[in-house]
Amino acid sequence: MTFSSKADLIARLGPPDIDGSSVPPMRWDTARYALFAQLDDKGRLDRLSLQVPHIESDKKGFEARP
Repeated sequence: MTFSSKADLIARLGPPDIDGSSVPPMRWDTARYALFAQLDDKGRLDRLSLQVPHIESDKKGFEARP
């Protein structure tokens, strides 16, 4: 799986649950974890990280996508 831009992330993972000026600017929440994406100055993926979600969610994650 290769991600190089915000559009690539959204195309593969769906719209983020949070997409704003917070750091990191993109977050996807699932029942088991949260995925964070940090973009560089040119809008390319700089950092991708997972953590136990701090917001409870029963939402199916992107891993359930075909």
